[in-house]
Amino acid sequence: MSADRPRILWVRDVAMIIAVLAFACMLGAMWLNHVAGPSGPSRKSSCLSNQRQVSMAVLTHVTTRGKGSFPGFRKELNGDTISWTASLLSELGRGDLHDHLVRQGEVAPLPISILVCPADRDKSSSEAPLSYVINAGSAQDDGTVLANGVAVDGLKTEERVSLSYVAQNDGTAYTLLLAENLQATRWDQPSRIGTTFLWHNTMTPREEHLINGGDTSLPVTLDTARPSSNHPGGAVFTFCDGHTKFIGQDIEYRVYAQLMSPNDRASDMPDAWKDQPLGEDDFLR
Repeated sequence: MSADRPRILWVRDVAMIIAVLAFACMLGAMWLNHVAGPSGPSRKSSCLSNQRQVSMAVLTHVTTRGKGSFPGFRKELNGDTISWTASLLSELGRGDLHDHLVRQGEVAPLPISILVCPADRDKSSSEAPLSYVINAGSAQDDGTVLANGVAVDGLKTEERVSLSYVAQNDGTAYTLLLAENLQATRWDQPSRIGTTFLWHNTMTPREEHLINGGDTSLPVTLDTARPSSNHPGGAVFTFCDGHTKFIGQDIEYRVYAQLMSPNDRASDMPDAWKDQPLGEDDFLR
């Protein structure tokens, strides 16, 4: 009995050590999960959900206060210039901020959770973070060409792109409305380069014109107003009919421009592109 006792104690001690190590590993995993946040697929799913909610706010605005038309990427309100996101505060569930805007003539810079993709962690320190941007057409026009994009410059034209215009031309299911951009600035500040995404009228686009193209340390310019995300291989987009999908960054640039234009034939894109009908397989693969 005495000879077996040390062996029993040794086995018990080893078992205790294993149990302590297992518990420590479990605590470490829980800590890492807390620091790292949700997994990549979970963040992507949450991003899809958030962007879908923003698109529903846009479409609600279109059918109510927008009188059938999409908001401009900026517009005048009571003598002040506001962004497209600020014009949607009521539809985004922040009627209190909309009331403050109307009364005070300024936007209260507060975070609105659905305006931020969970994978876009660089926005955590911003007062009014924004991950989602609206389709403002070609970088080469002055923001007034309806055929080039969905959101025009409301300070330069009283015309707006209507839902029926999109439906009767290239179709709401084939025209982009929203995208991600890691370099989007703030939802409370009206800025074409900070709150929209653009396409370029060129058959030889530069790297920073492409989805996820160029380094995010580049200055925020017309060139970097392109879709970008922390999701590997592409970014989340929403179409004018409200459906949301992930589009790969290897999409042909012609197809990207065609998806942005609500009326290819009347747009400023190269004539060679206008003669190539857009097929579902071009962006669904």
